Amino acid sequence: MFSLKDEVEALEQSRIREALDRHAQSKQDAAQYLGLSRTGLYTKMKKYQMK
Repeated sequence: MFSLKDEVEALEQSRIREALDRHAQSKQDAAQYLGLSRTGLYTKMKKYQMK
């Protein structure tokens, strides 16, 4: 069974991947789409070990 934290993190990772795919890997555009700063997106990507 997943905790709420696990579910939120899984959703967050999924949304980041979706945004990066939608914006042809442009981190600036993906961040804007997600309502994050570019630095905020990089921080989340580092947290989830995403490239």
